[in-house]
Amino acid sequence: MLEKRLHAKQREDLILDILKTTGFVTVSEIAKRSGVTEMTVRRDLDQLATRDRLIRIHGGALHPDNRDSSEFAAIEPAVNERANINLAGKRAIAQRALQHVAAGEMIALDLGSTMQTFAQLLGDLDVRVITCSLPVASRLAHSRTEVYLPGGRIAGLEPSVSGPIAIEHLNEYWIDTFFLGCSGVSAEGFFDYSPEDTQIKKALIRRSKRKIALVDASKFGRASVAHIAPLSGFDAIITDANPGKDLEAHLKANNVALEIAVGS
Repeated sequence: MLEKRLHAKQREDLILDILKTTGFVTVSEIAKRSGVTEMTVRRDLDQLATRDRLIRIHGGALHPDNRDSSEFAAIEPAVNERANINLAGKRAIAQRALQHVAAGEMIALDLGSTMQTFAQLLGDLDVRVITCSLPVASRLAHSRTEVYLPGGRIAGLEPSVSGPIAIEHLNEYWIDTFFLGCSGVSAEGFFDYSPEDTQIKKALIRRSKRKIALVDASKFGRASVAHIAPLSGFDAIITDANPGKDLEAHLKANNVALEIAVGS
C-alpha cells in the first residue's frame, strides 16, 4: 500500500520529529513514509541543513545535538582499511570468543573484520552458524561447520544480506549465542554505520539467548548513525584492552561482563 503523499511542510515536520526521537533519519525511510522520491527527500534535507536544523550525511541526516561527549563516526571506512586495523587485537578477541561456543550450538556471526577472523577459527568446530555476511559465509563454506545464509538483498561495503526478507528468515531461528560487531560503544550502548544492517542486528538480538559483543579497543567511546541496542541485555563484551573507568562502570551497572583477551 502506497503512503499518502506529503507536502513540503509535512515532510519537514516528519523529518524533524524522527530526528528528535532517534537522532538520525535515512533518505529511504522518509521517501517511503512521505510518498515522494528519494531525490525530493535529498532536497528537503539539504534545505533543512542550510537552516542548521540537521547535519547532512551520506544517505540521510543527523540531529544537530546528536554528538555527545563520545567521538562520532558517520562514514564507514573502506573494508580493506578496517581489515588492517589492530589485527593482533582482533585475533585475540576471536580466540577468547571460542570459549563461549559449545559443540552442537547454533550461533550467529555479525558483519565485520573481527567476525571474519572469528570465522576462520571456527572451521573445525561442530556448530551451526547463521550469518548475513557473505565474507563470513565464504570463510566457513568448505569447513566442517554448517552455514546458513538468509535470503534478501545483497548490498553494502562488506557484501551482506539485508532487508525485510532476511529479517523474516531470521525470525524462524532460535540462536544460542549472537556475536555482535559494531562501529562504536559508549554509555548509550552499541552503534553502527548502517541503519539497514542495524535492523538485522536487532533481529538477531531478539532471536538469541546470549548476546556477546566482540569489540576492539578502537571502538570505545564512539557513537555512529544507528543505535543498535543499550548495554543492558548483553551478557558480555570481549575486547583487547580496558575501555576506561567511565565505560567500565556503565558495563558493571548493566551487568555486562568485561572480558579482556590477551594475544598469544
